[in-house]
Amino acid sequence: MTDKGEERKLRFLGRQTDRVRNTVTEFFIEPPNTPGPRENSGLRHLIARYVSGGASDLRVVDGLPEFATGIPNDWSEQQVMELMVGDLDPVSPKVPETKQ
Repeated sequence: MTDKGEERKLRFLGRQTDRVRNTVTEFFIEPPNTPGPRENSGLRHLIARYVSGGASDLRVVDGLPEFATGIPNDWSEQQVMELMVGDLDPVSPKVPETKQ
């Protein structure tokens, strides 16, 4: 549900368990202009929702902490998936290139 009580239209992408950080995270894509705090951005958003663990300063939605980041319009869903499951090395993450 959004802050306004409307149903969110999230599409499930996958679930990731991080045994080092002791977290379980579910990933979703939120369509552009979904009612809520990002409704006027015109972008799709990648939603990371912590089923267990996660930072204490994250926004809580539907009882679970989550954060969102905009997905560039020229990124395919495949590029988003590659970002999620690619090299998670924080020093040199693999980020799909966007068109200039």
